[in-house]
Amino acid sequence: MKAHTNTIHGIKQYRVEKEDVLLSFSEDGYIKIWSCDYLTEITKIDHEQPVRSASVISNDGFKYIVAGSYIKDFPVAIYSFSGSFLNQFKVKGYTFNVDGYNDEVTGKTFVFASTFQPYQLHVFDFESTEKLYTIDTI
Repeated sequence: MKAHTNTIHGIKQYRVEKEDVLLSFSEDGYIKIWSCDYLTEITKIDHEQPVRSASVISNDGFKYIVAGSYIKDFPVAIYSFSGSFLNQFKVKGYTFNVDGYNDEVTGKTFVFASTFQPYQLHVFDFESTEKLYTIDTI
């Protein structure tokens, strides 16, 4: 099995539609989703830049992948679970980490992106991609 051709920056486990999957992302620019049953590749996404961070988030019952690159001012991308590019969040600085949160009370989904130079935490509304907050961390 050949996972990636360069440094893997992260591997995360998720449960999607009653199946355990792994999400891996790498310096080689690819995001991959693997079945945990047989360690077979389900989805391969070409992010076109080294992937520093990625996460699976839920919104309206669907699964999405958000991904950030450690390249100055490169947007955080949203992909469908099947790998299609859907939208992006604009950030300033170098994206260090991305993640999401689904508020079950309000039904809203939020995306978080931390950046370096400037040192900030950004909070976005998933559906509109509108930046809601920017918090200086230093």
